[in-house]
Amino acid sequence: MSKSKKLIIIEHPYSDYDFYNCVFVPSRVPKLLEAEGACFAIENLININPKLKNKKLDIVEFMSGKGEFEKHIRDEARFEIGNYVGIDAVEQDKPRTELIVGDVLTIFPKFKADVVLALYYSASSVSGPEGQPSPRAMRSMSMNAFKNLNDGGGFFLGFAAQGEALSFDLSDGENDEENEVPIPIYNRLREKFGLGQTEKASLSFEQENVYDRKNGLMIETMKNIKVKDGDDKTVGRIEMNQPLKQLYMSESHIVDNLRQVGFKELIFFDISFDEGHVNIEKLDSIMTESEQFATHILAIK
Repeated sequence: MSKSKKLIIIEHPYSDYDFYNCVFVPSRVPKLLEAEGACFAIENLININPKLKNKKLDIVEFMSGKGEFEKHIRDEARFEIGNYVGIDAVEQDKPRTELIVGDVLTIFPKFKADVVLALYYSASSVSGPEGQPSPRAMRSMSMNAFKNLNDGGGFFLGFAAQGEALSFDLSDGENDEENEVPIPIYNRLREKFGLGQTEKASLSFEQENVYDRKNGLMIETMKNIKVKDGDDKTVGRIEMNQPLKQLYMSESHIVDNLRQVGFKELIFFDISFDEGHVNIEKLDSIMTESEQFATHILAIK
């Protein structure tokens, strides 16, 4: 097969869905788990607000990307779903959900929602006008959700658990180690670089992680990104203009932001996948065991 030796330049990891999917979400398991967890949280919301049992729930998803979650959630849900609309700053090729391209800090569909979702680290990744994640940006996103929720509706958001925030894999100053990840079958990077759907293919890259204390940001820079075929030959390269930046806030910071915009009732969840063990659990408001950090919060209007 003829393989092109081409160069693709992307602005940041979220700009190219195929690259993001390959490096950061190579398995469907985390997204299936998030969808199942979202349904579990919505069922808790319905138990608190029985009026929701008698209607089709209108759902808006912030930072929805290509839109895989809608199908997973509809397949899993034991409740009726009406409108389901995603909002994302990046225009997507053939999105799988109805998509509004815009800023989740300010944009919303022309209807009130029963549920607003911000899944898969969205609270840690939302950027403001300064071009990077910040507590103010997360607060603005939360305000947008609060203003556009029906009374009794819920804002369900995921974030980096405290344990993850304290376990940064920082560079040690020595030569950057080369990482390699397989390119999943059907990932469109294969098509872009002339690779077959079934042949072995991989991405290799050097990675440098630093923690910006002043802004509370983990900054992950990927360099020398190569696309390799089954013979380990480089068939193309990817350059990324901006690194991945994620904000790490404690539960108390997120709770404070949610309360500032008007949410009063909060429910905490641990929705996680670790070494083959899946956990979907509603947590008590008082933590008695050190490993019971929340990964998601449902904030009720």
